[in-house]
Amino acid sequence: MHLLKWLYPGMRFKRWLFLFAVGVMLVSLGLAVIFNYKYLDNIEELIFRTVYLWTGNYNYMYTTMVGAGVVLLGVVTMLVAMRFIIRSVITVILPDNSDRLVDIIYEKRKLGKGPSVTVVGGGHGLSVLLRGIKEATTNVTAVVTVAGVGAT
Repeated sequence: MHLLKWLYPGMRFKRWLFLFAVGVMLVSLGLAVIFNYKYLDNIEELIFRTVYLWTGNYNYMYTTMVGAGVVLLGVVTMLVAMRFIIRSVITVILPDNSDRLVDIIYEKRKLGKGPSVTVVGGGHGLSVLLRGIKEATTNVTAVVTVAGVGAT
């Protein structure tokens, strides 16, 4: 599944995903403080009354199930929103290759961690060597010697 590639080591994505989750929790906590629990109490009382009228008794498991449902709905909403945000950014950056962005990022990160190579040379062989090295690492320095064949 290509969505799991976003969690590969070295992608620098997991920390932002965690930070997004922390932000959602802080917003939720802030909204609960703003509403002073008055409105939350009203919602909980509505759940109590509905369950009592429906079943004739009350069990706190129903409140837990409603809360878990709201959390699940929030998580699904966040995932859908995040998917569309990423997709909109991808279509701007890579309009024709939008499905391969994760592969491109992974390849760039992998090549960036490759060995540092310095090549000294000149002529036709150097260009062939550099074309081959660029598939193993992006940390390449080429020192090209220029020798002029001069007419004296």
